[in-house]
Amino acid sequence: NWAVQRQVCKEIDVEFDGVMSRIETGEAIANLAADYEQSRNQGIQGSPTYVLNQGRQKLFGNIGYSILAANIKELITGPPVESTSLCS
Repeated sequence: NWAVQRQVCKEIDVEFDGVMSRIETGEAIANLAADYEQSRNQGIQGSPTYVLNQGRQKLFGNIGYSILAANIKELITGPPVESTSLCS
């Protein structure tokens, strides 16, 4: 329903004509197809999925903020100096 689409665009302050242009030229479906292909290549099974550490780590599903924050903090700061490797 284009009236609904127009209303949604208005509510989120997005220009409806710009959206329509991307639909009419095929740009929107091309971007959707590219996203789908990328998700297949990365083995994404659902949403939300967070892909971290160049694809070596995936957090999937309804995870808590504290888990996501801890994983990102670990990637940014690295493991504590006193920690030992889990790869022995």
